[in-house]
This record gives sequence, structure tokens and C-alpha cells, in this order.
Amino acid sequence: MEFKEICKEGIYINRIKFNNVSKFYGEIIGLNEVSFSFNKGIIGLVGTNGAGKSTTIKLCTSLIKEDIGTVTVNGEEIWLNYDYLSKMGYAAEKDRQFNWMSGREFLEWNGKMFNLDSQTLTKRIKSILDLVGLKDAADRKIQGYSRGMRQRIKIGQTLLNDPEIIFVDEPMSGTDPLGRIMIADTFTRLYKDLGATIVLSSHVLHELERLSTSLIIIDQGKLVAKGSSEQIREKLSGFPRKFRIHCDNSREVLKSLVDLVIDITIKSDGVLDITTKKFYDVENQLLQIQKSGVSTIFEFYPLDSDLNSVYSLLKAPIPEEEELMQ
Repeated sequence: MEFKEICKEGIYINRIKFNNVSKFYGEIIGLNEVSFSFNKGIIGLVGTNGAGKSTTIKLCTSLIKEDIGTVTVNGEEIWLNYDYLSKMGYAAEKDRQFNWMSGREFLEWNGKMFNLDSQTLTKRIKSILDLVGLKDAADRKIQGYSRGMRQRIKIGQTLLNDPEIIFVDEPMSGTDPLGRIMIADTFTRLYKDLGATIVLSSHVLHELERLSTSLIIIDQGKLVAKGSSEQIREKLSGFPRKFRIHCDNSREVLKSLVDLVIDITIKSDGVLDITTKKFYDVENQLLQIQKSGVSTIFEFYPLDSDLNSVYSLLKAPIPEEEELMQ
């Protein structure tokens, strides 16, 4: 299947820029005088819950308007910019699927909103299902989909209008390690095969630091760090990081990880807290455990206290790469 057949010729969206942007919700500050921009690539937007990630995405998708500053695309205001919005795809954090529909029916229902003729829509849906890895599950009811499959069909609906830029809020939330890898592979194919710019948000830094070409890190509405993924990763190399694992066989997981961690604490049956400098080795080992059936890994995520330490470390300036972030 040639994925490029569902992508427009040419690239219109060159740069989205935030210039001294603030957004308020009554007395609550969503964003506080942030300035950054991003060009083509996979952009990771990282921060804890309430940091301002969803506010940033909603500003980029014209769902809300900034109170101070400007949000522009190619120098033009984004707010109610219908030319830009017609070239954009968006998937919110919360599911908006209909459980009684199949994956194919869900895409057909969404496709009708773009006034596509039946032949074009059928061809496009076929390509999308192949791209997101749901070709064999297309006619199953969404009610029976796993969390990862629901996320992928949600990503699929963002492609129906041939977008040049896609925004996905918390795409890997609640998925297991294998599901996260499948979703990450979908985004990589979108970028490499279709040339689409993809903006992803997550409260988990490690989910995006390997996937993204550049990262924007926000905490409490303020910009903490920005730069290429390589720059962020280099700054964090050798820094011990703390994670929690939820599984159904903690004894076997503990045995498999003992040589990769600095410290392990058994919090309760099936819950382990680990400290490691070898995050990627731990992630790969958990994936192997999941695939082998030795234990089901329900969740693997950083502890909030660890995120705060990481943000403190990143607050020191990172030299920017001109072609990625200006």
C-alpha cells in the first residue's frame, strides 16, 4: 500500500509560533507568557497534568483564543483561520467514539463531515486502516477494542481530510508497553511516509523523548525547556529516574530487572517502584516480559516526584537548533 496516496501534494504549514502567549481560566493560569515555535517534524509537548499541554493544543486548533500574545501559522493568526483549519487533524484526550460502531463505520461516519464522495472515502479509509494497523479489526465493534486500538482508530479519524499537521492529546494514556510501541510506530510512519507534522502531548517524558524530533516541556504554564530530542536526552543521560510498574507477577518482573536498576521497592502485590539510569533497557525488558507471557505489564510510568526533579534539571538553558526551534 502506498501511504502517500492519502496525502496532499505540497506543504502549506511551515511554522506555528507562540509569541508571549498567556491564557487564563478565571483566576487559573493555563499558560503564562510562553514563547516558542515549531516547524515540520514530530513535536513532543511534555508536562504534568495541568501544566498547560491541552491549553497549548486547543490554542493551535482554534478551540480557544489566547488572552495575551499571538499564536500564528506562517505569520497569520490561527484563531478562526479556516484555510489552516481545513489542513489540520485533531484527536482530543477523551474518547469520542461510538461503541456500537465498528472501526470502519466510525471512520465512514466522520468522513461524511468532509463531503467526500463514496469512492474517495472508501479508498481513503482502506489506506488509513492499513496505516494504523487495524485492517484486520476494521469490522469489529469498537466496544471490543483494547485501549491501544481505540487510540489508533482515533488517530485514524484525524487523517480523513488529508491533514498537513496533526494534534493528538495524550495518545498513549492508559496503554500497555506493547500498545505504546504500536502507537509510536503509527506516528513514525505518518511522519516518514506522509510527511505530516505531528504534535503529541504527554505527561510522560520518556514516551516522547525517543519518538519526537523536538521537545517542548511545560510546567505550571511556564516553558521549562525546548530543543531537539537529542539535546534533551543528552542532558538527562546518567540521571537516575524513578518509575512505577503495575503487573500481575511482581516476583518474575523483579527477577528480570534486578541487573538494570539501582533500587527496587515493592509497594504492594503487583506494584513495584524502581530507580534506574538504564531506562531504555528497562523498557525493552518489560516489553520482552509482556511478549513472553511471564507477566502482564498493566502500566509503566514515572513518579511525580521524579518528574519534578527532571524539570529542575532541564531548567538550565539548552542551546537551540535553529532549524528545529526558533
